[in-house]
Amino acid sequence: MGKAPEIPALTGLRFVAAGTIVFAHFAEGSSFMPFGLHSPISVIGMPLFFTLSGFIVHYVYAGSFAKSWRAAVPAFAFARFSRLYPLFFAILLFYLLGKLGRVFFAHPGIGLSFASLTGTWWYWVVDGESFAGQRYHISWSISTEMFFYLVYALVLYRIVAISSIRRCTVLLVGLCVLTFAVFYLVFATQASWLAFVLARHPEYVSTDVDMDNSFYRWLVYLSPYFHIPEFLAGVLTCQIYLLIQRSGATVRTRIGEFLAWSGVAWMLVALVLLVAQWDFGERGQFLDYVVFLHKNFLMAPGCALLILALALGGSSIARALGHRVPTYLGEVSYSIYLGHPFVFTFMFVLGFGAAAYTMTIGFVLVAVWASLLYFSIERPGKAWLRAAFNAAYGRRRLPSPAREASVEDAARIAAGR
Repeated sequence: MGKAPEIPALTGLRFVAAGTIVFAHFAEGSSFMPFGLHSPISVIGMPLFFTLSGFIVHYVYAGSFAKSWRAAVPAFAFARFSRLYPLFFAILLFYLLGKLGRVFFAHPGIGLSFASLTGTWWYWVVDGESFAGQRYHISWSISTEMFFYLVYALVLYRIVAISSIRRCTVLLVGLCVLTFAVFYLVFATQASWLAFVLARHPEYVSTDVDMDNSFYRWLVYLSPYFHIPEFLAGVLTCQIYLLIQRSGATVRTRIGEFLAWSGVAWMLVALVLLVAQWDFGERGQFLDYVVFLHKNFLMAPGCALLILALALGGSSIARALGHRVPTYLGEVSYSIYLGHPFVFTFMFVLGFGAAAYTMTIGFVLVAVWASLLYFSIERPGKAWLRAAFNAAYGRRRLPSPAREASVEDAARIAAGR
């Protein structure tokens, strides 16, 4: 499996996604409200996570799948496992010492699903709490990501066969329009289908009882089924990029600049619409629909534009994110994601939970802690597992972490809300 050319700006973009999550979680935990407004910036992180994931997976593995599906599948599966599981499992062992361990003991099926990163693929409730109510709920996006890997290996890798930039662009635009239309039908009829589901499954938690643990929130936010369009958008965006590269066409800097800032503008407008309802009480069906979309596809079109622009290069945003500090923080972003709750808890216990501390030195501590996790668990664990795979299947050799570090998988983006 060859090494893909470097795209440093996309590594830096992982830090942006991670940063939005850390900022939002720390702001919420410390009641930090600049100008008296909420900080909905975390809604960028999730679609950025999944869209970038689709792009990078296709960018790195499309060629291997095109050559030989049979040879590509085991190498692909083990590469994804070795990248995600060491740190996930190490932190899982810590959480098993508490309440989550008791859940695993009382419900081994749920425990197995949680530990195998399929816990968000189905809705389950233990003592009135779903996946979202567990101490390690932050790992939900990793579980959802694993579903995308399965779908890619079974179906989506075939997108590499699209040979026309125009056709691929039409498919991407069509995907966005179709997703918005289908999700609007789900939104407009939610009272009916929710009543139907809850009547047949009274054990499910309703939104009236507990929104966080409800079946509704699991379906539209935690489950992979409402996020797969984001991943697919990333795959199509990557195919457009690969076709542009294959054609040898030169993309002017101002085009990349336009694409990048168009993506940013999309996300900023979406944030303004969310703030209009959340902080200023503006109502209406359109704004209600926008709030519904923030759980899934709202930011995806903007993310696709930004990702394509950064891959093409030349824009001011690409240059900024390609610098050493953003790329390093992007490298450790998976550790940032899974590790940052420990930093906030540590600061809160020591009496430094106020915004003056968490929103300043808290970020520095997150970077330090994430670096420790990365170099002590994540990277060594990945290297050890890949060495074991290479020893067993030498002819399907996996690249070492050092060789592949230039283009890391977007599953390492810290995501969550």
